[in-house]
Amino acid sequence: MVPRWRLSLWLLIAWLIGGIASPAVQAQIDASQWHPFTSADGLVDNGVNVLLQDRHGVMWFGTNAGVSRFDGAFVTLSGIPPLESGVLAIYEASDGALWFGTNAGVVRYLPLVQEWEAFSADDGLASDRVLAIAADPDGRLWFGTDRGVSRYDPETGEWITFTAADGLTDDVVNAIAIGPDATLWFGTDNGVTRYDPARQRWSRLTVADGLAGAQVFVIRVGREGDLWFGTDRGVSRYEPLTGRWQTFTVAHGLGANIVWSILQDSQGHWWFGTNSGGVSHFDPRTGRWETFTTDNGLTANFVRDIWEDRDGGIWFATLGGVSLYTGRAWRIVPVGGMVDVEINALLVDREQRVW
Repeated sequence: MVPRWRLSLWLLIAWLIGGIASPAVQAQIDASQWHPFTSADGLVDNGVNVLLQDRHGVMWFGTNAGVSRFDGAFVTLSGIPPLESGVLAIYEASDGALWFGTNAGVVRYLPLVQEWEAFSADDGLASDRVLAIAADPDGRLWFGTDRGVSRYDPETGEWITFTAADGLTDDVVNAIAIGPDATLWFGTDNGVTRYDPARQRWSRLTVADGLAGAQVFVIRVGREGDLWFGTDRGVSRYEPLTGRWQTFTVAHGLGANIVWSILQDSQGHWWFGTNSGGVSHFDPRTGRWETFTTDNGLTANFVRDIWEDRDGGIWFATLGGVSLYTGRAWRIVPVGGMVDVEINALLVDREQRVW
């Protein structure tokens, strides 16, 4: 089995102080603009798996040993045992509650009143290992685990779990996405499952239907309503209205067939981070593929995360550090004065600070 990115490597958190000039014209990025944060600064642990900026602008960091928040200074959530098992997912619900998926269940935290509640398999969760979190349009929370997917209704407190016996293609749920028609999509270790809540109907989509590979790591919904699936054997595009599949592999121009991260940029182009072949760019209007590797300026060919800033710069978190692509040139970002740093996750916040 391919090792998951959630099995954390050491991460150096960096904060881009202030803004930078338009990346399309800047000759280099000044290392002094970056500041590293570690446990010495108050971060609960240096192994950071996930990042989130909430509606109030506060940054949250899920680590191997708990959760820290940053609003000018680090504060660690203490006295919440499940968080100490390692945080794999963070989600902010419509009511402002933060949900943390851990190796010991899920935690609901209310930042304004600093109250929390933990749920485990004993309460109705499919498994204590929570890999993905999403909410449907009705406000119900969905939790992907290694033993099925669970749905929680905050109004009633009801838990319902669904497994392969109910229609999932596999019980290991790595990713969850909500389509524009409120349909839920689950990426598993053996294909994709679509759930129509209006009809309460499950549909299994596998390699036999056109999916590139059985193991699905990431799902992204495009602005046109199409869905992209990063798998262990390429990337697939699905059009729900027509039922049409398109699959792309190294034979079409993809850098490598294992795809961990996907981004649709402001131009409508797609970026695919692979596990060994760098990052690939796809223009759906022309059908043209272009792949960038360390030969072009990428810090490493294993790309974990991709973000776009408001100037159109594309940022890449890799096993060798951070890279910025301006559309005309590549910039290697000296994070905290260093280049060869393993980065698990990346986030461009609303102030255009890069973490």
